[in-house]
Amino acid sequence: MVQVDEQKLKENGFDSLKEYNALRFSDYSLGHFFKLASKEDYFRNTIFCMFGDHGTVSNGQIRLG
Repeated sequence: MVQVDEQKLKENGFDSLKEYNALRFSDYSLGHFFKLASKEDYFRNTIFCMFGDHGTVSNGQIRLG
């Protein structure tokens, strides 16, 4: 876990430090998975699809219409 200034978090679309560190952990986990998978025979013939049904726009920085 890292510490980031609250204002910096808000400027970059994060609601909290907890949310920011959760995204950092997700990035790390995916990187680790692909590092391991790239060593396997199936890797070259596999399409990997990642889907997220949420994001970091809940703090009202994006205005529609």
